[in-house]
Amino acid sequence: MKKFLLFVILPIIFSVVCYSQEQSVLKWDEKVHDFGKVDSQKQDEVSFVFHCEVIGETPIVIHEVKATCGCTRAEWTRHAVRPNKKGEVQVFVNLKTLKGSFDKRLFVKTSGKNNVELLRVKGFVK
Repeated sequence: MKKFLLFVILPIIFSVVCYSQEQSVLKWDEKVHDFGKVDSQKQDEVSFVFHCEVIGETPIVIHEVKATCGCTRAEWTRHAVRPNKKGEVQVFVNLKTLKGSFDKRLFVKTSGKNNVELLRVKGFVK
């Protein structure tokens, strides 16, 4: 009976202690960027940097950024971003494969409270 209680009660106590710590969140300067009208004859690619700040007491790691399209790629802060410090996600859009309006989504996987964040870039290729 004592072993049963140990195997049932101990994990519950451990879970409560681990999850009772406040998880940090990322606060983004903006989550949507509009490039406006861009000319694919004058430039092959456009880019934009999304800035974020860690709000809370624990650092956040950006594990991965996935784009919804092969014409979009991202680079991001690879080290843990400490509280009250800034991180970034830089997005690159290849204009050669696009015509007309575009609206691309990027899913940012993090260790924060909101473990998946959504960023968007949009514009019009002429």
